[in-house]
This record gives sequence, C-alpha cells and structure tokens, in this order.
Amino acid sequence: MKRHGFSRRLAAAVVVIAASCVINAQVQGPVRADNAGEFVVGEGSADIVPVMDDLINGDTSLDAEPDLMSYNAPDIDAGIADFDGLGPNPVDFAVVDRPLTSSEAAAVTAAGHSFAYVPFAAVPVALMALVPTQQYLENGAPTSVDFASDLCQHPPLTLTDLSDMFGYDSTSPMISWNDSRLTCNASSQQTPGDFPISVWANEDPTMENEAMMTYLDSDSAALGDTSSEATFEAGLERSTATTTKSTTPAETWPYSTNAIPQGDQSLLGTVVGLDANTNQPSTSTAQVRLGAILPITSVWTGDPLGPKWNLPTAAVQNLQGSFVAPSAASAQAAENDATLAQTSDPTTNNLVTFSTTNTTDAAAYNGYLMLESYFVVPTTGLSPDKAQTLGQFIRYALGSAGQKVIEGLGAAPATPAMVTAGLEVAQQLDAEAAAGTTTSTTTGSGSTTTTTSAGSSNPTTTTTAGGSAGGSTTTTTTAAGAGSGTSDGTTTDDAGGTASTSSSQDSSDGGNSGDLAFTGFSSLPILAAGIGLFVAGELGFVLVRRRRRHA
Repeated sequence: MKRHGFSRRLAAAVVVIAASCVINAQVQGPVRADNAGEFVVGEGSADIVPVMDDLINGDTSLDAEPDLMSYNAPDIDAGIADFDGLGPNPVDFAVVDRPLTSSEAAAVTAAGHSFAYVPFAAVPVALMALVPTQQYLENGAPTSVDFASDLCQHPPLTLTDLSDMFGYDSTSPMISWNDSRLTCNASSQQTPGDFPISVWANEDPTMENEAMMTYLDSDSAALGDTSSEATFEAGLERSTATTTKSTTPAETWPYSTNAIPQGDQSLLGTVVGLDANTNQPSTSTAQVRLGAILPITSVWTGDPLGPKWNLPTAAVQNLQGSFVAPSAASAQAAENDATLAQTSDPTTNNLVTFSTTNTTDAAAYNGYLMLESYFVVPTTGLSPDKAQTLGQFIRYALGSAGQKVIEGLGAAPATPAMVTAGLEVAQQLDAEAAAGTTTSTTTGSGSTTTTTSAGSSNPTTTTTAGGSAGGSTTTTTTAAGAGSGTSDGTTTDDAGGTASTSSSQDSSDGGNSGDLAFTGFSSLPILAAGIGLFVAGELGFVLVRRRRRHA
C-alpha cells in the first residue's frame, strides 16, 4: 500500500515535470542542430553601428531560426579582411563606406565569391563641436553643463576656419573659440567663449578621418580657400605628436594626441562622458571635454543608443556658400546631387559619388563630408539559408520601415534608383537560395512532389489526387521563401521582401560588437523545480503521517 501510494505520487511528479518540459519546449521553439552554421555575421565600419543595430532589431523576420544575424564593427579594414577571407574571423557580408581596393576585391574572388554593392544610407560626417558660450563662462567656474543652452548650436565654419583649427596659420593662429573669425551661430546673439580649441578623432581606421583630410586638402576656390592643404600640412609639421607628416587622405588620423581607439562610441565616451547605465552624456564639466571638435558621423550625434543626445554640430559651408548642419534632409539633398554608377563590372557597379562641384544647391551638406554606406554581399558561395537571409535583410533595409530607421538616425535613405539597384542584388541572392532539389513519386493515378526549397528547412509538398474518382485535389504547404508572402504570418513590405510578425531580437549591445541572439531558456530550471516540488510533497506527506500516528 505504501509502495502503491508512493508510486502514484511519483507518477504524478513525473507527469508534472514532463509537462513542464513540454511547455518550455513550446516557448523556446525548435532549435536547429546546424544553427551555428547558419548564423549570418557581418563586419565593417563602426561609424554606422547605430543604423545596423536598429535595422537588425527592426527586421523581425530575423527572429525565425535559422535566420539570425549579428553585426560586429572592429573597423572598416578588419571587416573587409574578414569578408574576403584574409582575416582571422570569416564573415558573410561587410558594411563599408568606401569601395574595396583592387587587392581586396581580388581576394574576395580568390575566396570563391562574386560580390555586389548595395547602397543603403547616405551619412554626413559631422563636426561635433562643444563650444561654450561666453555667457556660460561668465557664470564663474560652472561644474555642470547643459548641451542645449550652454553650448553654441551649429556654429558656422568655413574651410579656412577648419584648416586653421586642424592645421596651423603662422600669421594668425586660431587657438581659442572666441577668435574674432568665429561666431556662435547665425541667428543667436550669443558669442563663443574664451575657451581653447582641442582637436579629437577616432584612432581606428575610418572613412570619417579620410573624408575630413580630403576636405582639408581640397584647396577649393569655390569654398574660398586655395591654401587649405598647406595650412593643414603646417599643423602636422609643427606638431610633435603625429603618426605622419603627410596630408595624403587616409583612414588613419595623423595626430596621435586626443586620438581614441575602439570606435566612435569609445571616442564619445571619452569626450562627453557617456554613462554606461543610462547611455546618456554626462552633465559634469569634469567629464565633458569642453572646446573639443571632432569628425564623427551624424548617426552618433542624435539618439544612437535610444535616449536623445542632440550633441552640438557645426554648420559647414557648402559649395553654394550656405552654412548647413548635418541632418537627414541635408544628406538627402547631397545624395540627390550624387551619381550612381551603373556598370557591368561588380567592382564598380552601384557605387555612389557625391558632388564637390555643384555650386547651386543651398540645402545640400558639403559633398566632401558625405559617405555612402554599402552592404557588400557575396552573390555566389553562400549556403541557401544565408543567401535567403541576406536577400530578405536587403529588402527590409531598402523598404519603408528600414529607410525610416535610417532617416530617424540622421542619415539619408536610398534614392529610388539606389533602391532598384539594391533589389536587383537581392534577386541575385534569391536565385542562389532557390536552387533546391525536387523529387517526384507517382502512385496509381496521383502524384506526390516534394521540393526542398533552398533557404528553408521546410519542404514544399504538393499532392495531386486524380483518376477515376473524378476531379483533382491539390494541397500545397508553402515554405517561407525570400521575397514572397507565406501562410506563416509574414507580410510583404514595399520593397518586395518579407517581414515576420514575430517579435524582434536584440542582436547588439549598441557598442562595437553584436551579441548572439536569444534562443530560449533551458528546461533544466523547470526540471529542477519539478523535482523540488515532488521532494517537498513527499516530505510533507511523511510529516503528516507521523503526526497522525502520535495523535
């Protein structure tokens, strides 16, 4: 009898534990054994990290295994090296804001891939400037700073102003923000305070650095300065803290002082004292580098990690003569003036060139300081799942939802011509993903065809029943294919892709690396809880029985 009672309780406990595991399995969902092999990984520029984070999180189709994606941003050169197979961590795609060099392109080909560029965002290189107003400094020695009221908003800067700051004019050095050649902004009565100018930059290889050096080297008559390169060179010659004396535009910053490694977020962490808990800039003057000016993409100055920053940026003079701050609107105007290459050579096709000669567009951001961000994707050599995932992701990024994300971060979405070019690349990936196998079996008067669609772990099965019974019945289970609506709750976006209705995953920490996607929780805690409940119940039963015996 005792054994029988114990057996019943044990059986009940087993049922509870088993049910718990089943429920957990349903919550967690199926996990593919080859999931690690199908996790799509990209690498590249750190200056586009906020955009990539939000695009990956926004494309909810990536929640469906095995379509998982992460983006890491060591730097542009390391990302390209890993993409072309010469780096230590091979990746599936790259994100760049420059074309691959001829040697980099050759390495991709040698690795067995053809590749294509997909332009998806036009990004201004902002000049973030933390310029205290004179009124603020007259309050004595303040210990806190309000970025909106205590700093100049969009101080207007010419090419000459910037070459004097980043270089050296021996006849009239520009040392302080209260220099008579500078103003706080075009409309305010405030004036810049008597505070030293300090130049900062990202130490890692970036196109922000190269764009700034190209601008300083321009010697542009249209911008009113034909000796800007000489002024820049004089600054390098005068400095004792340089990695080179050459003004030749390069991804590496020539000054070693105030050059911060490990990406744009690390640079901002130093300059504005980012709080790791709140993702907000500090308000303490002990942590904010007042007087700093530095080149950084506009996507890092608005709300790149969620909270609003609105870091002050300069209004740079464009070729028309207007002073224009970096924004999605000014980037769009510059992108509208750009040209899109349409060639049969994949190493040049879809490349964007910004105008540095248009002297009539008053709304455009300065073309020297514009970057175009590209996905660089292999159009051969990918597994079907990965080809399908990348094709879908391109559709999302070029669709209305993805382009809204880009615009919301201060960059310009792709033009219609760029969208068309990008969707052609997505179709190439679709063709690769659709290269499946088909087998047919005929029994009696009917047939069963099972098609394993590349890019999906679920086969498409069509059963046709016919013959003497009259008529025919066709039952089709449609696998999720790239660029098509399905019966599993996905919807087609305006760029022709699919957007899953499932919740999105957070695949990045907002810094320089993406985190692995969450794949559910383990059954072990529930199993342990079930066993614990059983033991507690058994002990309680024994205790009650003993009390009854002594009563």
